[in-house]
Amino acid sequence: MQNTVDRKRFFLAMMISGAILLLWQIFLAPEPPVSKNKQTAENQVEAGQEGAAIKSADPADKAAPKKVAAADSEVVDDQAPVQARDIPTREDVLGGEHLKVGVTNKEAVVTSVRILKPSQYAGTGPEDKPGDLVGFPEGAPQYPFGISFLGKGVELPDSTVFEVVESASEKSTEGVYSKIVYRHEDPRGRFTIDKSYTVDSKLPYIVNMDVAITNTSSQGRLDDTMALDILRWNDPDAESSFLDFQPIQTEGVCKTTDDIERETYSTLNKDGPVAFGEFQTIWGGVDTRYFMLAAIPGEMVDNCEFSVVHKDYVRTRLTGAPFSVEPGKTVTFSNQLFMGPKDVDVLGEVRPDLTESVDYGIFAFVARPMRWSLNQLFGLVGNWGLAIILLTFIIRALLWPVNMKAYSSMERMKAVQPLLAEIKEKYKDDKQRQTEETMKAFKKHNVSPAGGCLPMILQMPVLYGLYVCIYNSVDLYNANFVLWYTDLASPDPYYALPILMGVAMFFQQRLSSVDTSNKQAAMMMKIMPVMFTAFMLFLPSGLVLYYALSLLIGVAQQYFIRKKFEGEPELTLD
Repeated sequence: MQNTVDRKRFFLAMMISGAILLLWQIFLAPEPPVSKNKQTAENQVEAGQEGAAIKSADPADKAAPKKVAAADSEVVDDQAPVQARDIPTREDVLGGEHLKVGVTNKEAVVTSVRILKPSQYAGTGPEDKPGDLVGFPEGAPQYPFGISFLGKGVELPDSTVFEVVESASEKSTEGVYSKIVYRHEDPRGRFTIDKSYTVDSKLPYIVNMDVAITNTSSQGRLDDTMALDILRWNDPDAESSFLDFQPIQTEGVCKTTDDIERETYSTLNKDGPVAFGEFQTIWGGVDTRYFMLAAIPGEMVDNCEFSVVHKDYVRTRLTGAPFSVEPGKTVTFSNQLFMGPKDVDVLGEVRPDLTESVDYGIFAFVARPMRWSLNQLFGLVGNWGLAIILLTFIIRALLWPVNMKAYSSMERMKAVQPLLAEIKEKYKDDKQRQTEETMKAFKKHNVSPAGGCLPMILQMPVLYGLYVCIYNSVDLYNANFVLWYTDLASPDPYYALPILMGVAMFFQQRLSSVDTSNKQAAMMMKIMPVMFTAFMLFLPSGLVLYYALSLLIGVAQQYFIRKKFEGEPELTLD
């Protein structure tokens, strides 16, 4: 209800603001100001960071006639009036075995991406655009894989409509292109830009993009810098909450010669653009937990920049080195465009370091073998849910000796509690003697205060590694298990697994050696299962399946240890 009220207030405020701005423009229109983007670009050029500059959108700059000075050539006068060709906009389809890509000649960009194989990923996209990996809302101001030029050598206005060069394109009888070539001819005859998309016949989810710039002038050299923009819409409703603290949020990601860099939408929206120009960039893009749009330049580029544009879009801009084109010559920039699932095997087939887009964190050394094991088990049983169950049993079997030692130590600690209470009462006025007698009791009855904790700490990397493995595994996306579990990457719709996990944790707490006379400890024992159940409600059901089963095995193991110790005689100080 509050969200509805806030939205109504927001729309009302926008309408009032729009009316005020309209009246201001009609009656008190000032001179066009220098845009913020242009100021940013000028500041960065002065600081020696031209690669991170954002292309100026100042209308005054575009309207003013210019003279382009070329090295070793006379000045070219471009003030003569020209008329651009009127080319109608059109939508086309670029298709292959794994992808169906929507493209448009307006700015020669990608408007939609649908994964065809495997069918498991066919439903990718927001609810209003099922199956669309791009998933931009209607009337989006910008689309992925657009190019721009940051200097003054090559003028490519926004919303430029390219011509489709049918003679250079390749199309099936169904009208689906395997290669489409777009061309823009400068109205003043100084250059042409050919931009082509070609579906890779060998690598899945790869489209090869080439941009060829030809200097058609006989009077001057073209000098400029090209930028490639990869964008993804971030759903404004996909905000994090106390329980769902890691939603599927859009982030910018790029691989430099130094490290893998990534920033989330929320961070960029709060702190502003971030550029990485100190090291060259190998590849860059935008992604979510399971899918990615990325560009892999044929040659490393000078700069990668993340920013939020048009309010709800994360943009990764890859800026190349300055280039020059002599009259009659052509320069070509090649890129591999990846549009697909963050499947480690597929990514590694394209290039090994592309697998770093899967964020396993500091426990990657554990998560990667876990992921390999999970895939091997899936190959045996053909069901991801069963594969998780088998992997859980295997991990628990490997950790059985460690857990046995931990649970045994906990039972000994529980057995020695009456002795500790007796020592505390007997030497209540002598703290030093109390400590000495306590340590003697521990030594005599083979009890280690840290015995129950240390084994648990040692196995934490394994447990957390398995957590991040399952949490980031695109294999679970739309993966069927049993009953209503048709997507192990989504939360349990009926909360059965989280509740089962909470019940298992409750019994585990009851079996533990918590001193129930301690009110705080007793309260924590009751609160912990409730907290963890709430925490698990919105996590992937495949992950909750692992935790619930792991806890049930732990309860059985603890019960077995307790029964073993029940027959032992009561401990005494003598």
